[in-house]
Amino acid sequence: MNNQKFDSEELLHLAIHASLNGRIDDAIAKLKELLEVDPSNPNAHFLLAADYAEIKLFDKSVSHYREVLKLRPEMSVARIQFALLLTALDNLDEAAQVLEYFAGLEDESYERFVHDGLIALHQERMAEAKSALLRAIESNSDNAVLNSDLQKIVDAIVQHLGTRADQDAQVSSSSANGKSFLLSAYGERG
Repeated sequence: MNNQKFDSEELLHLAIHASLNGRIDDAIAKLKELLEVDPSNPNAHFLLAADYAEIKLFDKSVSHYREVLKLRPEMSVARIQFALLLTALDNLDEAAQVLEYFAGLEDESYERFVHDGLIALHQERMAEAKSALLRAIESNSDNAVLNSDLQKIVDAIVQHLGTRADQDAQVSSSSANGKSFLLSAYGERG
């Protein structure tokens, strides 16, 4: 290993580069090194949470997402990704608490649509969830990765609903829980 010391900004950029090039191990090492120098860096916690989720170390991911939201509660993308992870892990109560931050936002914000869509998903109102998540995708022109994650959920909802004429029919909880199709999304980004 190189004995060269990097500053916080350099470590962050090296970690991003490593992660984008599929070197999650290098990214995690750089982010941990960064947190030794700057333990209150919300971006480092966010990226570490995402990388841990990608390699299915969910407890570590949850811990770092919680830290991000303590340090920077307004970080929408972290809040949404955390809520998606919690939903996938079937921790719907905490996911709803994380999403509550968006409840008071203007009606046309993508964050508000994500809130409405995931809450509807938690309550097994699949057609409503699909509609709100599609509106979130339409409203979000800044984050293609998030839109891809949301589209995976919409696709899973469509598949779940199948060709039913009445999409608002009650869906059995055993086949509708978010975990069945959300958890599989982790580790499939590429």
